[in-house]
Amino acid sequence: KKKNWVTEFVKQSGASIFKGKDYTKFAVLIESKESEDYDDHLDEFTKAAKNFEDKVRFVYINTDVEENWQLIEFLGMIAEDVPCVLFIDLDEGLKKYKAEMNEITKQEITEFIQKCLKGEVMPFLKSDDIPEDWDKHPVVELVGKNFEEQVFQPKKTTFVFFCKF
Repeated sequence: KKKNWVTEFVKQSGASIFKGKDYTKFAVLIESKESEDYDDHLDEFTKAAKNFEDKVRFVYINTDVEENWQLIEFLGMIAEDVPCVLFIDLDEGLKKYKAEMNEITKQEITEFIQKCLKGEVMPFLKSDDIPEDWDKHPVVELVGKNFEEQVFQPKKTTFVFFCKF
């Protein structure tokens, strides 16, 4: 029997892909089937999947299906991020990792997933860009991209006030 290395996310079976007990770690390729690189990217993604049999479930999400955008946005991605590869770890809630790669290749995907599995990649947090004047006032402005660096400094006492604008 030929192994299906990559599962395509479809609305009917979508929830069961992520709720199964067999896997808690997922590699996700998000891309349009209309993209000129789609076939190459899916091929590279599939080749990488063979390195993680029974450890990581590989899932493809088609951006051409409008209903899929609810999940894509839930994962923190927007149209400008596509195509992209994510790693999702459900062992401790929902941790998402976004691959920073020049090209979607078997080697890049494999290295990214190995680093995620070893805990060498910082989780992806949705964030606004750091404002140019974030530190020019008595009260500094923190966003996801500068939060950890500014708040968790050992030689500095920090008070953070969270508010909605």
